[in-house]
Amino acid sequence: MQDVMENADYRSTGNHAVYGNTLGLELLSERDVLQERFRQLASVQADVEKLKTRINTLTTEVEVLREASIGYRQIRNRFLDVYRRDVIGDPDGRWTKPIGLGNAAAHNGDAVVDAYLYYLGERQDTTSFVEIYGLLPEKVLSLRRSGDFSSIAVLNA
Repeated sequence: MQDVMENADYRSTGNHAVYGNTLGLELLSERDVLQERFRQLASVQADVEKLKTRINTLTTEVEVLREASIGYRQIRNRFLDVYRRDVIGDPDGRWTKPIGLGNAAAHNGDAVVDAYLYYLGERQDTTSFVEIYGLLPEKVLSLRRSGDFSSIAVLNA
């Protein structure tokens, strides 16, 4: 006991002043280090969750843009094919399918891409959207994120 008392010392650990032997003070110091690392880990975990959410959002945005680009390419192909057919005078029958696809892309509904216009703030007239599709834009994007392509196909029909 005499040896313990001779090796005892005062130190500051965390917000407290403590008195103890070298081994006990080292143990308290290690505890403080571990507590700080746990706080840092919790902060990193929160950041990871935010990043996961952001990745999911960006993944959805990329998929919507990819889907939108298909329709846009069909419209552009239609434009070029109609030009070739009507202006150049090349009424080749093989242009019928691309022109039809372009017409469908230009004139039929695309609930996901249309909902994305509202998500981006490019449109605010949700009444029109609801009249066309029967759902709010957020709900359509939720269907897309969940992979409910059959419901989306019904909306686009």
